[in-house]
Amino acid sequence: MKPRLKPSAQDAVTRERNDLAEAFARVLLSDGLVGSQAPVFFQEPDGTMIWANDGYYGLAALLANAPAAQRLLHPGYDDAPDGESQSWTASARAALNGRAVIVRASYAKLAYGARRKPALAGFVQVAPDEADHLRELAVARERANDIMRLASDWVWETDPDGVLTFASDRVQRGTGYHPQELLGAPLMRLAAGNQAGEALLARLMTLAPFRDYPVQARAKDGSERTFLFSAVPVFEPEGGRHTGFRGTANDVTGLSEREQSILAAKEAAEQANRAKAQFLSNMSHELRTPLNAIIGFSDMMTGAVHGPLGAAAYGQYATDINSSARHLLAIINDILEVAKIEAGRLALVEEETSVGDLCSIALKLVQERAEQRGVQLRCEAPANLPNVVIDQRAMRQVLLNLLSNAVKFTKPGGEVTLRAQLAMDGDLMLQVCDTGIGMREDDLNRVLQPFVQGEAELGRKFEGTGLGLSLSKQLIELHGGRLGIVSKPDFGTTVSVYLPARRLVYAAAR
Repeated sequence: MKPRLKPSAQDAVTRERNDLAEAFARVLLSDGLVGSQAPVFFQEPDGTMIWANDGYYGLAALLANAPAAQRLLHPGYDDAPDGESQSWTASARAALNGRAVIVRASYAKLAYGARRKPALAGFVQVAPDEADHLRELAVARERANDIMRLASDWVWETDPDGVLTFASDRVQRGTGYHPQELLGAPLMRLAAGNQAGEALLARLMTLAPFRDYPVQARAKDGSERTFLFSAVPVFEPEGGRHTGFRGTANDVTGLSEREQSILAAKEAAEQANRAKAQFLSNMSHELRTPLNAIIGFSDMMTGAVHGPLGAAAYGQYATDINSSARHLLAIINDILEVAKIEAGRLALVEEETSVGDLCSIALKLVQERAEQRGVQLRCEAPANLPNVVIDQRAMRQVLLNLLSNAVKFTKPGGEVTLRAQLAMDGDLMLQVCDTGIGMREDDLNRVLQPFVQGEAELGRKFEGTGLGLSLSKQLIELHGGRLGIVSKPDFGTTVSVYLPARRLVYAAAR
């Protein structure tokens, strides 16, 4: 709060007092004793403020929590060294904006009018606490030295022409040069060849900060190194004259070599994967042709097309051969499908499809298997759902995989439900819910990997390759959708498939 000023009566004494206050401030400012914003004040003997500038009130607010320094802004006659002194000084320590400072005040007794006691005028100056300032400098210097010792980069400074004026000790590890060998030499001397040096110099001369600029450098032993240079231009605080550059350099030679090795290994792995996918794709005819023959001939034998087989056991053998061949063909088809997707050779054949028809066909394909296991199938697909644009064969395979898994892992008397509905965000949601054995939470991500089932013992107890969920996920993602699983042991599993809303075709749009 500003000190309350004494009301001014417009008489000769008041005018004289005001003139004296303004003259005092004018002399201080014109002689350069204080800056234009330095706190200046003028008060009567009883402490009533006559006049003060904005600098006074600003400092008073900043020193509100420093009583000793605040006292300097409200001096009294008793503060003078003796009763006859016409001027004196005083000082106090304070914290200003988190920094230690010394507040110094100079006072003078100025007489005006016929008053028994002259008025008191003063001005205040604030300077850094020199001891504290030196301590801060020492701490900052120690901090900078520690950072330069610990950092992997080496630190450098140059003059405006790019001549090195400082290089940290770390430079010796990367270049082989002792810092003293580089001082006075152009920074571009380290570049491997004139072209690299000129490019670095041109980058500096833009006078714009930059980071991680790659430079091929030559070490003292002649070997080439790769450095990432970062730099900022340096300017004088007053006047803005350009005084040089300051920056760092990070040796990434080893990293570059490792990156090249990793890229080469990655390319080799991708090439091997492409070769594997190509091999599996090419083998499709060789694998499927004999299996189709086995299935066809076993069908004929089971049906006794050319007459009875003889012993009754032969009929059972033919049935087992047929069943095993079909199972093997299904596995081969899944593997080939995965190989096609990984090779990027599976193209979707999209067409508008009824969601109800899609669900109905998928349920029919697993109906016999569900009846054999004593599992009840249910379908919840409203008739008013919009059509969807999909690859029918791929989506039938997805639902068949999900329903087959649900039936396989559901105990007799359990229930499997295929549900279709619109999600809140407008996507089409297809869900397969079962009351089966369920999965633990840490198995949910594993089962989406190829050839993986929920638990190790399931691979022995339940037949299958573990490709169903992985293949379904990839086929859904080819449609731009996503697949999610929620499960709990002994309570069942729900697999949700989401197809994006852009694939839906509403009646008005057809």
